[in-house]
Amino acid sequence: MYFATSTLTSIFPSLFMDGFIRGKSAKCKQKRHNYTRYNVGADYFFEPAKAEGLGYLTSHGRNIKCGDWIVLGDNVNPNQYQVEAIDYYANPSDMWIAALKPIGNE
Repeated sequence: MYFATSTLTSIFPSLFMDGFIRGKSAKCKQKRHNYTRYNVGADYFFEPAKAEGLGYLTSHGRNIKCGDWIVLGDNVNPNQYQVEAIDYYANPSDMWIAALKPIGNE
C-alpha cells in the first residue's frame, strides 16, 4: 500500500506541521537499520515521494532517530536512506512514520 504525499497530509496532518519535513538531523552517532530482510506491505510501508526528494516510511520498532540510516530493498540491490524527521504514534507507541532522504546505494 502506497500513499501519495497529499494523502499522507490528510491522514496525518500533525506530522506535516511544525517543520516535520524540515526536521534537523541528530548530532549524535548515526545507527544503521537494515530492513532488507523485512517484507514491504507487511512489516513496513514505503512511499517514494517526488516532492523535496523525500520518501516516507511507516513501520514499528524503537530507537529510530533523526540522522539514522535505513537500508531498504533486497540484499542484491539495497537502497540507503537517512532519516530526516520521525514522529512516533501514540498507540501503538513503537509505531512511527519517517521522512527519508535517499543517500545512495550501499
